[in-house]
Amino acid sequence: IEKYYIAVDNDEPGQKLEKALINRLGKWKCSKIEFINGKDANDELMHSTFSLEDSLSNPIDYPVEGTFNAVDVWDDILDLYRNGDEETIKPKSKDFKDFNKIFSILMGQLTTVTGIPSSGKSNWVEWFVTQLICDHDNLKASFFSPEHLPMKKHHEVLAEKVVGKKFGSSEFGNRMNEDELIKYREWSKDKIYLTAPERGELVSWDWLLERFKEQCFKYGCNIFVIDAFNKVKRKNGESLSEIGETLAKITAFCQAYDVHVFLIAHPTKMPKIQGSEKYEMPDLYSVKGSGDFRDQTHNGLCVHRDYETGEVIVKNLKAKFKNQGSGSIGSFVTFNYDLNNGRYYDGVTDDRPLWERNNTQKEIEPIESDIEPSRLNALSRQSGYAVQDDNSFETSDGKSYEYPF
Repeated sequence: IEKYYIAVDNDEPGQKLEKALINRLGKWKCSKIEFINGKDANDELMHSTFSLEDSLSNPIDYPVEGTFNAVDVWDDILDLYRNGDEETIKPKSKDFKDFNKIFSILMGQLTTVTGIPSSGKSNWVEWFVTQLICDHDNLKASFFSPEHLPMKKHHEVLAEKVVGKKFGSSEFGNRMNEDELIKYREWSKDKIYLTAPERGELVSWDWLLERFKEQCFKYGCNIFVIDAFNKVKRKNGESLSEIGETLAKITAFCQAYDVHVFLIAHPTKMPKIQGSEKYEMPDLYSVKGSGDFRDQTHNGLCVHRDYETGEVIVKNLKAKFKNQGSGSIGSFVTFNYDLNNGRYYDGVTDDRPLWERNNTQKEIEPIESDIEPSRLNALSRQSGYAVQDDNSFETSDGKSYEYPF
């Protein structure tokens, strides 16, 4: 038999029978007879002979799951044609002016960040993400970082970056006051969330992704930071195939819920550069466990500290699309790390709180009119004002004002 036609009652028992039949017979070999004017063929016939004939003459093929043609995604195709690629997401501050030229992100993607121990991977990612949620009102972040527990210590680190001052006592005398700490609380309460098990146990990937999904729906979180890959329990820690399956789960989560995940992953022990005490910079193939970190992640970064100069190098290891920086793979930007607040600067430092930097108003320049003077005078008189030769205004009550006011 090459073709089956499914004509069941249009009610709950009929739907259960339909599902059982197409599963048994094969969806690709089945077509559905749909009754529009009742629950079955008899109702359709009672409505009209022509109505029943129309249903029998126009069977509907069952779609093959996970298969789409151009018609199915036509709106998206047309939007791409008319408007081009969607705008990538990047910080707007001058701290990332040069970095934005070589790297940016999109939703629905996974970015893996690596670097040798104590290179500042976590710190840099936190600064990058806090800048993103400061500059884009639609972004909210959730951090899973067992290395920062207890939570109050993680908020200490985040508060320093947001406020721009030391949390605790400082030899430089720039400790934040309690009012500034309260402002951090109010600024961050609907922007930054921390994820951790209530009893401190080691969590699984299923648990973590389920919490992220709940945060996505309940709080609107759309940027997630996992610090680090080895802090989440796997069934078989030595299995290379399981690493690949886990990365596939993360990328599927990103695409299903249109979010971005930053995954911090430690590399294997890196060799020293020949004739030097400096270590080689790791790439995504250097990440401990599997080459899938290079193959399955959409984007990749390396954060590398030069201990001689104190500078921090952030290198583009991989970018998915050209407008994100795929043409700049291998390029890097050098940042200066500020010990006082955990921020990274590319040039001039700016220690103001993020909420002040985001609300800086540009000076509005007066607009020069190109209306002819005679016409301008006529309009001014109609409005009750008269323009004088010295560019002042005289109101109808005889009072004069200079312009601009």
